[in-house]
Amino acid sequence: MALVDVNQLQVTFGEKTAVSAASFTIEKGETFSLIGESGCGKSTILRVLAGLQREWRGSIAVLGDALTPGRRFEGPLRRNVQMVFQDPWASLHPNHTISRTLSEPLKIHGETQIAEKVADALQQVGLSADAGKRYPHQLSGGQRQRV
Repeated sequence: MALVDVNQLQVTFGEKTAVSAASFTIEKGETFSLIGESGCGKSTILRVLAGLQREWRGSIAVLGDALTPGRRFEGPLRRNVQMVFQDPWASLHPNHTISRTLSEPLKIHGETQIAEKVADALQQVGLSADAGKRYPHQLSGGQRQRV
């Protein structure tokens, strides 16, 4: 089963076609790059795959679930598919510690042992558990991107 299967994706905004006939498959364990000129539709494709852009045509399956245009993600798909924005300044709340930011979704989903999971996640991206006590402005740009 492919993790992502996109066939003939088309996205329009009024008379403007942002994406026309995009098709690709991403298999588990595969590295995939979506490249192109500025304004060619890369971000629009990613917004569709994250469920943020709901008006589109074509056929898409994510994690084995067929997506339906106009519908919000539900169940496991909503939990398992998230958009990570490129700009860490726009993604991290400047008045929240890194631990607070990373803990919030775990609390929302009823996870336990949150502090340990946050420390483990930081370690997995090469940051010490101590980084969780810091605020975004106290980290380097590369550290913010890893968070």
